[in-house]
Amino acid sequence: MLGNAFWYEGSRAVGQARVEALADRYGRYLGVIGEDVREASAVFRRWGLPAVFLCRFLPGPRTLISVPAGIAEMHRVTFYVATTLGTMGWTAVLMGAGWLLEGHWERVKPYFDPLLIVVVLAVVGTYAWHLWRTRHRWMRQRG
Repeated sequence: MLGNAFWYEGSRAVGQARVEALADRYGRYLGVIGEDVREASAVFRRWGLPAVFLCRFLPGPRTLISVPAGIAEMHRVTFYVATTLGTMGWTAVLMGAGWLLEGHWERVKPYFDPLLIVVVLAVVGTYAWHLWRTRHRWMRQRG
């Protein structure tokens, strides 16, 4: 919760205009431009509550969703309630999986290494493609 609060409150304090300016200036290194910030903010304003709740179940977006929530100035109580409930749900899923796998971990463990490799390659490949695409958009934007 402290990490989520840090990203939410920090991005809320910085504000959308400054985040857009930073994205336009340095975003090519991360694959984000000001236009992306505006689009994410618009989508977030529409789907904020379910987005915060559901993203708590996803490893990468779990932390990142706090940034658009702060930029869009999502109501604090709503943010913290959705974050708490989503985190509790994810923790319950992990506890349930641990309970089900209790004595069977050695039987399922060999499947996790190949799965991990596929997931890492997919994430790295997707991010590389995104950087390439954003770099071209950034260069067109700069003229």
